[in-house]
Amino acid sequence: MPPPTGMPRAAQASDGMAEACAALGIPVVGGNVSLYNESNGTDIDPTPVAGVIGLLDALTSVPPTPRLVDGDVIVVLGATGAELGGSEWATRHGLREGMPPVADLDAAAALHGLVRDLAARRVPNGVHDCADGGLAVAVAEMAIAGEVGATLVSPPELVPGVAWFSESASRVVLSVAPEREAEILAAADAAGVPAALLGRAGGDRLEAEGAFSVSVADATAAWRDAIPDILGTLPVPPD
Repeated sequence: MPPPTGMPRAAQASDGMAEACAALGIPVVGGNVSLYNESNGTDIDPTPVAGVIGLLDALTSVPPTPRLVDGDVIVVLGATGAELGGSEWATRHGLREGMPPVADLDAAAALHGLVRDLAARRVPNGVHDCADGGLAVAVAEMAIAGEVGATLVSPPELVPGVAWFSESASRVVLSVAPEREAEILAAADAAGVPAALLGRAGGDRLEAEGAFSVSVADATAAWRDAIPDILGTLPVPPD
């Protein structure tokens, strides 16, 4: 059966978001679904948006920032599968078919609990979600924030390009001091959350054999100039 389109797609997306928020205990305070938007004469897919709220009993310390620290090991929590449907990689290659990544709410709850505990105990130096663009973009954004590169190793069970650009759900990337690596892996094992080493932070390039090689300076420029570059390609409306 082909995936739904239009209103059925928006309705199913909203139902899925509601189920996820209920399972994860996330209170929703508002929302909207835009069905008839367009940009530069091109329709935008129906886009459900939810407003949520979180509570902190006491903000006694600053949470880890989304950055790499020179000399740290890089760890991904959560499983990576061959899931490119609906991904940034697929979009940039004009591929509109296929199913999006599977959402496992039990796995998500276990991951979120683990990351919350590790962050509260200040175990990792850096923490970043893995969303649009997959592991490649998550690590690149951490490298830009930390102003340091990384030498990376692709998960052996996947083709490198798939491993780095898959958008499997419920994954978080950590920058961890080498002496705390064993603590992270033990905590993940106890929580039933898959964990894998991705490499080590250092140098001025992002290198993943068989997938990509880019300088941190070039990655920073691409990130910083993305919106100005896009706006510069749009036609200027007549006076």
